[in-house]
Amino acid sequence: MRYRSPFNSIVVPVKQEPEDLAFVQKWIQPFYLNLWRSNPEFIDALRGVWGEIDEALVFRLLSRLNWRSRATGAYFAALKGLGSFDEHIGKLLLRSDGAFAGVEYCLALARFNTPNSVKYLQDYLSYYLTQGDLAYDQPSAMAALGYLDRVNGTASRDRFVVLWSELATSKPTLSLAASDEGFERRMRTLERVSDELGASAAH
Repeated sequence: MRYRSPFNSIVVPVKQEPEDLAFVQKWIQPFYLNLWRSNPEFIDALRGVWGEIDEALVFRLLSRLNWRSRATGAYFAALKGLGSFDEHIGKLLLRSDGAFAGVEYCLALARFNTPNSVKYLQDYLSYYLTQGDLAYDQPSAMAALGYLDRVNGTASRDRFVVLWSELATSKPTLSLAASDEGFERRMRTLERVSDELGASAAH
């Protein structure tokens, strides 16, 4: 843990034992660096294992204390719309044990579009927008909440705009419009990949 936060006491499943090399080579190495791409090689790799991606696999991936495994697990959960993981992934987002997986957590929560999705994103922003020294996944969480507002016809992000503006004052590179645009693009890519693989599996 890199810092102390109100979320340190949240319990998430963690597997401490070293992961089997064959598992890593099959489920992590081919995917974790390509999660936002839709090139033919990535689609083919996913197509080859599509029928094996299930809740047990996602749980195993999310339970590793490793950003590569957790990012891949969250992406798989989003890809297959496994909304039962909203609490697990929401807790991982709040804890922020390591870098690089938060974008996938936010994407998965937005894809699930459950009450827990909104709650965890709001809880995350309520704290992390006030922590100017913790430049983590605030842009992705704001974009995810904005996406859910557009989908659901709500305004749950409005109460965070002032906090965002205060944070952006000290971090001029932050752009809510750019964050929204990037998130929408990633969501469209994920939905396209999911639809394509789902359609292929149905035939």
